Amino acid sequence: MKFKELRQKLNEAAKIPSGEKKVKEFTVGKSKTPAMITKKGSKFVVYIDGDKLDVFKSEGDAVKAANDFAKLMGK
Repeated sequence: MKFKELRQKLNEAAKIPSGEKKVKEFTVGKSKTPAMITKKGSKFVVYIDGDKLDVFKSEGDAVKAANDFAKLMGK
C-alpha cells in the first residue's frame, strides 16, 4: 500500500456523516482508542475507532458510554 492510499483511507474513516457536527474528539481506554462525539439535532452520537456506538440525549451520557464501552471491551 502506498502512502497516498493510506492517507486517503484514513481521511475517509475520519469523515463525519452529513448533518452531524463534531462536538468532541478524545481517546478512551488504556490503548488510547480514538473516540468522537457528534451532534445531530438534539442527539449526541458516539463513534469509537470510526464505528458508530449509539445515540444519546446528552454529551455527558455519550462520554460515559464511550468510556464504559472501552472498559468492557478491554481497549
